[in-house]
Amino acid sequence: MKHRVNLILFLGLSVLIWLFFHNSEWLISLLILICLLYLSILGFGVMSLRFQYFMKSITRLNNHEVLLTFDDGPNFIHTPRILDTLKKHNVKGVFFLVGNRAFEHPDLVRRIISEGHLVGNHTFSHFPFFALCNSAIVGNEIDSASSTIKKITENEVVFFRPPIGYSNPIISRAVRKRNLKVMGWSKRSFDTVFRNQQLLLNRLLKITKSGDIVLMHDNLAQTQQVLDTFLCQAKNKGIIFASNITEDTITK
Repeated sequence: MKHRVNLILFLGLSVLIWLFFHNSEWLISLLILICLLYLSILGFGVMSLRFQYFMKSITRLNNHEVLLTFDDGPNFIHTPRILDTLKKHNVKGVFFLVGNRAFEHPDLVRRIISEGHLVGNHTFSHFPFFALCNSAIVGNEIDSASSTIKKITENEVVFFRPPIGYSNPIISRAVRKRNLKVMGWSKRSFDTVFRNQQLLLNRLLKITKSGDIVLMHDNLAQTQQVLDTFLCQAKNKGIIFASNITEDTITK
């Protein structure tokens, strides 16, 4: 919806500028300005799920709890340790699985489900240029991941998160066609950037607030290493983490 509004405004303003300034020396400058503004909004929409430019996404909980989400797994080294820590603290999360990694580690996927966590679709191969793919590739990536996860868990996949969080009209149509619910985030840990454990811990403690959906990764050593301390210290600050999650508790 926002994309259509932006496009209509861009075209409308372009026409008005042409009508009123076609004999003016300002014409080219104004048209360039409008184009840059349109492209800036478009770029922000592509890169930010929170903006909900192309598709509706869940970015916060409607309660006081904090929901931890983990991308890019399962990882045979770090995911089990993260699961151990979550179990220790009675915290439940959502794991957005890469299909080919789920295929390689089905027992880990079953463990995630058996311990009360939810799983989501994070495409089959996590192709870094997923947002540049055509509709056939996008559809195949989503379908292959959902099919792989369903074969392991015997459950339909409900949630989807695009790689890197980028979106566009092609991805939006594919998601709507498959009735998937898109989950973004309200806070990003940047655990792919902060490899120093103390810096990552400090950031997590600083940004995490009630109702947040926090983006993390379960294939990174630094995330696994700081998680226990983060949960302990955050709880001491009064943060309550989700301990019983279902599709309804997230979407209501």
